Amino acid sequence: MKNIKPVISYYGLKYRMLKNIFSVLNLNSSDIFLDLFAGSGIVGVNAKHLFNCQTIINDYDNVLPLNLTYALKNILSFEGNLKNYTKKRLDYFIKRLDNGWIDKLNQYNKILQTIDITLFDYKQILKNIINNKNKVTKLYADPPYFNKTGMYKNSFTIQDHIDLYNLLSELKIQTKIVISYNDEPFIKELYKDWNIIEINKTNVCGINKNSSKVKELLITNI
Repeated sequence: MKNIKPVISYYGLKYRMLKNIFSVLNLNSSDIFLDLFAGSGIVGVNAKHLFNCQTIINDYDNVLPLNLTYALKNILSFEGNLKNYTKKRLDYFIKRLDNGWIDKLNQYNKILQTIDITLFDYKQILKNIINNKNKVTKLYADPPYFNKTGMYKNSFTIQDHIDLYNLLSELKIQTKIVISYNDEPFIKELYKDWNIIEINKTNVCGINKNSSKVKELLITNI
C-alpha cells in the first residue's frame, strides 16, 4: 500500500521521514496511536491508512480537517505561510490541479473523518495519558524545532522543550514514543538518557525544488 502524499505545504513536514518513523514505531492494527503535534496531519493520516490502527490526531495548530479555503491559501503561498503569494505560485498550483489535487484533498479529508481529532495543549493531553484518563500505546511527537521560533504558528520556548521532555519521560514507562527534532546540542543533551537516531535527509524547498542536506533526530524509548 502506498503512502498518502501531502496536499498542503507545512514547515517541518515529515512525509519524507515516514519510513523512518514507522520502522521505529512498528505500528499494528491493535495499537492506539497519538500524533501529538499533528501539523498537516500527514503522520496520523498515514498511520491510519497503512496500519488501520485507532488513531488520534492532536490538531495543535487548529487546521484540520483541511477546508478548501485554507488549503488554497496554503498551496498558493510560499511554504504554506499564508502570505507571499506570487504568479509563480499560481502557475504551480494550476499544475497541481491538473494532477488531481482536488481529488487528493478529498481523499485526505475522507481519511481524517475516520480519525479522532482533538485540540488540546500538549501538556493537558500528556497529563491525561499519564493519569490514565486516556490510553495510548504508541505516540509520535513532532514539536516545533528548537530555536526556530519564527517558523511556526505556535512556537516553543526553551521551557516548553524542557516541560515536554519531563512529561514524555514520565510517560515512557507505559507508552512507546518517537520524537522528531532538529539536530541541536541542547536537545541532544536534554534527551541524553533516550535513544537518539540521526537521520540524514534532503529538504526540498519551494516550487523551484531547491534542496539542502540536513540532519534530523529521531528520539525514542524503543
